Amino acid sequence: MADLAKRLFDSSWLAGLLWLLCLSNSSWASSPVLIPESDFNHSISSYVSILEDPESSLSIDDILTQQVQLRFTPSHSENLHFGVSHSTFWLRISLYNPFPIDKQVILALSNNHIPSVSMFDISRSDAITVINGFTAPSGSYQQAHPFLLTLPAMTTQSYLLSLSSGGLINTDVRLMTPQRFLQNEQCQSILIGLVAGWLMATAAYFINLALTRRSWLAWCASGYCLASTVFMVSWLGQLGLLLNIDLEHSEIVTELATGAAIASQSLAVYFLGWKGQHARLFRQILLGSTGLSILGTILLTSLSGSYSETLAPLLVILMQLILAILLGIGSSRHPSAQRWFLTGTMANLGGVLLILFISNNLLEFDSINNWMALLLPSVMTACMVMAVLRLTRKSDQFLESPNRGVAINPAILSQISHELRTPINGVLGMNELLSDTPLTDNQRDFTETIAQAGREMLHVANEISVLAKIQDDHLELDTRAFDLVSLTNQVLVHFQLEANRKQVELMVDQEEDLPARLVGDRNRLQTLLHNLYARLLAYTEQGEISTHLSPLRNNRGQVHGVSIQIQLHGTITNRDDLRIMLDLLCSTHHTNGETPWNLTVSRHLIRFMKASLEMESLTTQAGSLTLYLPLEPESAETSVQPGHDDSLIGMHILIVDDNASLRKVIEKQIRRWGVRVESTYSGKEALAMLRNQAATGHAFDGAIIDQDMPVMNGLELMQRIQDDASISPKPNVLMLTGLSISSVREQAHAVEIYHLLAKPASGERLKRALLELKYRPQRPSSTH
Repeated sequence: MADLAKRLFDSSWLAGLLWLLCLSNSSWASSPVLIPESDFNHSISSYVSILEDPESSLSIDDILTQQVQLRFTPSHSENLHFGVSHSTFWLRISLYNPFPIDKQVILALSNNHIPSVSMFDISRSDAITVINGFTAPSGSYQQAHPFLLTLPAMTTQSYLLSLSSGGLINTDVRLMTPQRFLQNEQCQSILIGLVAGWLMATAAYFINLALTRRSWLAWCASGYCLASTVFMVSWLGQLGLLLNIDLEHSEIVTELATGAAIASQSLAVYFLGWKGQHARLFRQILLGSTGLSILGTILLTSLSGSYSETLAPLLVILMQLILAILLGIGSSRHPSAQRWFLTGTMANLGGVLLILFISNNLLEFDSINNWMALLLPSVMTACMVMAVLRLTRKSDQFLESPNRGVAINPAILSQISHELRTPINGVLGMNELLSDTPLTDNQRDFTETIAQAGREMLHVANEISVLAKIQDDHLELDTRAFDLVSLTNQVLVHFQLEANRKQVELMVDQEEDLPARLVGDRNRLQTLLHNLYARLLAYTEQGEISTHLSPLRNNRGQVHGVSIQIQLHGTITNRDDLRIMLDLLCSTHHTNGETPWNLTVSRHLIRFMKASLEMESLTTQAGSLTLYLPLEPESAETSVQPGHDDSLIGMHILIVDDNASLRKVIEKQIRRWGVRVESTYSGKEALAMLRNQAATGHAFDGAIIDQDMPVMNGLELMQRIQDDASISPKPNVLMLTGLSISSVREQAHAVEIYHLLAKPASGERLKRALLELKYRPQRPSSTH
């Protein structure tokens, strides 16, 4: 037993050493291949001797003659490349089992496209044995032709393999244990299954997209995925194993799948939406290349194997080259998706060229070549997925079917806007006439609601007109002088009812050196501010939105623009959504997401007005953003300078409002007009101040009271003033309200408040209200 163990150890050590020597020295190419003891999987192509039979006339007996045996030459190559040939190639290999027990090994040839492989055991010249002669592949691509061999102990076995094909003959001869053979099959089947599953899942995604959005591009992308799946499974030999079909029919399926994939890819590029002066030519070329790929595939299936294997890669290269040129020089409606298609097409073109070079012995990358059938469809499919994702983030018109009619001509949009304005202006005009007639308070509320809705509809009509001009590239700015403060107040007045419902205070403040009139497009700026405030108010509750207007000066102190700073305080709901919206407005780059149309109008207006919007901060409780506008002040020659108005100088006014920011803004504004101001936050403190001033003989000339205050509102405060005998004379009161004037007029008159001002209270509206308060104190009036 000890001697036997020693002999086994020596044999194993010697076998391993000889195996290393054989791998490192190509001069041993015709020597026997020594079988290792452990589990193995090695390429032995460099140990194969080759004989070409151009006429395919030699039989096995002829091959075994000494004269023919001398014609065998060592391959000295890790892979066997014979190119396109009608010859029969004979391979000779010897295997040596140095162990005292029989060994089972598998000798396998790659490439399932070789139609005929036969193997003979020529170890004994008097008893030649045919070993498992297969006429169809029985393994995957890398071990398509396996032969199970039993090597007797301590012997050398010699074998001949006969290969014949009417086309390319490229193969790798590998030697492995049966366990490794099964492991390889399992791994390759799993990998092919995963890639095929991903392609099928992607095809399902595209089909769903095509059904829900009626997208022709998605239909074409799904066709590419399905055709690529069939091509991959057929090319790698799995289709023959699954369906038990012969090589000839498997080749036909491969060629048809290739043609279908190319046609689908061309049609997908066609539906990108080409534009420009050569768009029609590009579409014609794409349709022509689609037809050419289908026709070429049909012709290839009718040709013999040699022509088919040569022309098929050339057809693919031609089609990919056409697509690459069009994608490279053309202009589509979606350049981002176009770039992804170009990336996938270039990858396909490079991969097919690499396969062609490797097959014709121009390059040595056989390990890469084995996986191209998996890699190329996967890369192109991934690029299609990225392209479609880019499309879905943009306007749906790029993915919609042309028959769905989503895109609207700019001229039609402009006509719609014009047709809307006529009835809207009619409604507003008649509503204004109706307001001048005697109405009850409820009826007046109705007319104000009609006016509010009419102005909103008029704003929408104006936005549609702007959108039409943007689409048609005919947007022009109408620059003329206007009052920015008055414009801002006009915009905010429109939102006052909604702000009051959400308990949000709206206010406007300005720097003292802000020019009275600025030159710019008033209507476009009004549209922009309207959209901006509408968005901000939608996300703000129980707080305030304050606007600060200030001039921008250059190094010489000249005004070259204005900044409109908007600050939010309170509860900001859905902060992330608001941030996304503001980021879209602030961004100067093209965005691919689905953007609301009125937000699109705002972004274009910012760009056309050469303005910029910056978001300084945004939290759940506060936010700040600034709109910079390049507005020049009106020139001295054209401006009408108002005369100095000292009619309010010397008035003594008490401001009562629980909102500190609003008190500060109103106080700052009326001080400019020469008014002496005192302020407080509560009705209780206001009563004390009124009593003190009356006791000293310096009673207030008037008071500005907010209606909506906690604990004691404006109406209750006025009632307390009327009931308090120590407050004499009674001050004239201007009450600020966020409600409709008509809804509070009766209650106000009941407590002798005859002057009402709708918020926001600022600018000329506030000044006119104070003049009314001073010169016509007992005359009922209201300012909207």
